[in-house]
Amino acid sequence: MRNSLHRLAGCAILFALLAAVPGCWPGVTWMPDSSGFFFTDGEKRDQLLFFDVASKKARVVVADTKAPGVVWPALSPDGKEIALMRVSGPKEKPNAQLVFFSPDGKELRKSKEFAVPFDPKSQPNKSVNDQPVFQLYWSAKPNKILISASGQAVIYDVATDNFIVTEGLLHTFGNSPFRPDGKGFLALQTPKAPPGGQPDLNFKPALFDWEGKAEEFKMSEQVPKADFGEGDLRPLILFFAPGMHRSRWEEGAAVSELGTLQLRYDLAKKVLDGKVIAGEKTADGKFVFNSETLAGGKVKVQVVDLGNPKKLDFGGKKDEAPKPDYRLEIIKEGQKPVVVREDLDFCNLMLSPDGKYVAVSCLLPSPPNAGLGRAVLLVVDSRGEVIFNRTMADMKK
Repeated sequence: MRNSLHRLAGCAILFALLAAVPGCWPGVTWMPDSSGFFFTDGEKRDQLLFFDVASKKARVVVADTKAPGVVWPALSPDGKEIALMRVSGPKEKPNAQLVFFSPDGKELRKSKEFAVPFDPKSQPNKSVNDQPVFQLYWSAKPNKILISASGQAVIYDVATDNFIVTEGLLHTFGNSPFRPDGKGFLALQTPKAPPGGQPDLNFKPALFDWEGKAEEFKMSEQVPKADFGEGDLRPLILFFAPGMHRSRWEEGAAVSELGTLQLRYDLAKKVLDGKVIAGEKTADGKFVFNSETLAGGKVKVQVVDLGNPKKLDFGGKKDEAPKPDYRLEIIKEGQKPVVVREDLDFCNLMLSPDGKYVAVSCLLPSPPNAGLGRAVLLVVDSRGEVIFNRTMADMKK
C-alpha cells in the first residue's frame, strides 16, 4: 500500500486526485435476492451487463446506454430499476440527467437535467477524465439517489425529481456512503478558496444530511501519527476510493483501517479518534489488507499487501510499468491459501446480500499515461471456487 499512497500523492493537487481516482473503479450492484449483479463495461463504460450466478455468465442488458462514464450503476431497493447518468452539452459545462432502465434493458424514464460541477482542466489524467465519471447509490429510506459526479456529491430526490449539488466530495465507505440510521451520508467538505487565493487543501470529514448541510468531525489529539510519505492524510483515509482501505460500519461509528492505523468516526460526537493496531498478517509476513468470509464460514477471500516500494508517479516514463501492490488469495477451511492473482493494484470486495458470493474488482498496474481504467472483475462462491473472471475494457476517451 505504501507505493500506492506515494503514487497517489504524486498528483498535481490533492483535490484533483480525490475527484479522479474513484471514477475509474469498477463497481457492481447486487440484486436483493443475490441472484446476480449489474455492472458496466466498454471503453467508455457505456455497456450495461448482468452477471447471473446460476449460469455463471454475464449477458449484455444494454449494448449502448448512451451514458458513458458510469462505473458504478445504482439499483432500486426492489430490484426493478437501474439508474445511470447521461451527459449532454459541452465538456467544459456539461449537463446530466438520470436515465432509468428495467432489468431487461428497456429505457423507462429520465429525470430532469442538472449542471455537472466538473472542471476537465483539473483532472490529472486526460485519457480517462476529460469527461465526468459517475458512481451512483440508491437509498431505500429515504428514497434518494446519491451521485458521485467526478467526486462531487449530488443528491437526487426520486419523489420530487430534484437535484441538490452539495459542497462535499463523495467517496464510498464499506461500498456504501449511507449512514446506517438513514439520516445522511459521509463525505468531505470541498475546500474553499479566498478571493484571489488558492483553496485550502485541508479537507474536513463531515456528516451530510439529505438537504446537503454538513457537520464537521473534530480530530482527536490522540489519533496516532502515520507515515504516508507525503503529508498528514489521517483524516482522509476514510474517504479513499473503495479498495484503498479496509472499512466497515459499526454501531454508532464508521471504522476504517490502513496498515496499522485504525480510525473511528463517532457519528454522535462528531469526533475522529484512532489507534495503532497489530493488523492481520500472512505466513510470509505480509499485511492482509482486506478480507471477507463467505456464508458457512469455511471460505475466506483476502487481499494481501505486497509492500513493494514505489517506482513511479504521474511523471514516470511512457512504457515503464509499476510493480503490483496486492495479491488475491482464497483460503478454504483447513487448507493453505491459494493465490488467484498477484499482479493487482487496488482491490475492492463486494459481498452479496446472502453472503454466499463475493465480487472482487481490481485495478491493474499501468504506466502513468495509460490511464486508470485497466481492471479485472472476479466472483468467488462459498465453496471457494472462482466462477467468473473478466478482464474489463481499458477505459479510454
